[in-house]
Amino acid sequence: MATSSGAEGNEEALEKLRALGYVGGASGSSRPGGASTRTAGSHANESMILRLQGRGEEAVAAAEKALAIDSNQATALWCLSDLVQSRQPDRSDELLVRAYAHGLPQGIHYVAARAERYQRSRQGQRATRLLDAAVAARPEDTEAWRVRGRFRVDLGDCAAARSDLERAAQLDPGDRTGQAALGLVRLCLGDETGAREALARSGASAGEAHRAWARAHSSAATSRGRRRRPAARGKPEAPWPRRSCSPKSSYDATGQRRRSRLWRRPGARRVPPRP
Repeated sequence: MATSSGAEGNEEALEKLRALGYVGGASGSSRPGGASTRTAGSHANESMILRLQGRGEEAVAAAEKALAIDSNQATALWCLSDLVQSRQPDRSDELLVRAYAHGLPQGIHYVAARAERYQRSRQGQRATRLLDAAVAARPEDTEAWRVRGRFRVDLGDCAAARSDLERAAQLDPGDRTGQAALGLVRLCLGDETGAREALARSGASAGEAHRAWARAHSSAATSRGRRRRPAARGKPEAPWPRRSCSPKSSYDATGQRRRSRLWRRPGARRVPPRP
């Protein structure tokens, strides 16, 4: 019942657009000489509505008509990209990048979402190509560099991610999110001084910095092909920021086993010894 009402609503919206001249009908859509008065935008709008109605082939035809009039019509490029993705993935990615390059609103977020889907479906190389194309299409867009940098962090490629995030920081030095991400990759590469500077500019707290270190440490271990060892009881996962205690040896000078103790600073939480 809800589907029927939704279809009726879409049909009503289509009729309203036809009445306003945004979407042409059988009559009134051409001049006396046969030249069409339809614009690329009107065909793109029609394609979007037909897509919502589930009329895929008609939506593709409308998008193609829009691109025949204006090959850089961003809405038509995006709509056609979505419609042909399952059967023509390469063309779909090219259309999406072109839509982003020609001003599709929130275009980089559509690119990032598709790259994430590729990554989840074990198509990492296709995701990488898509993000590379997006950065090349609009190298002045800070968010494109940041998205690719975060993607590379997830892959464990901190060295490549650092160059992307440093470029993003150059384009927008006041962005605190970008500074925090840059601090993360510097931690991943062992650059504690640079990481502290970036995290200070981002306003991150010590706890946030420690969590950033843990994520970076995990990514670095993954990139080296090793499983991450669980942290010892009472021992921090990484040497920075410093924690209040560290485990003492379980053996004395004579080689006799003794109960594990902890060196504690005043006010540190007491951890019970292992049995």
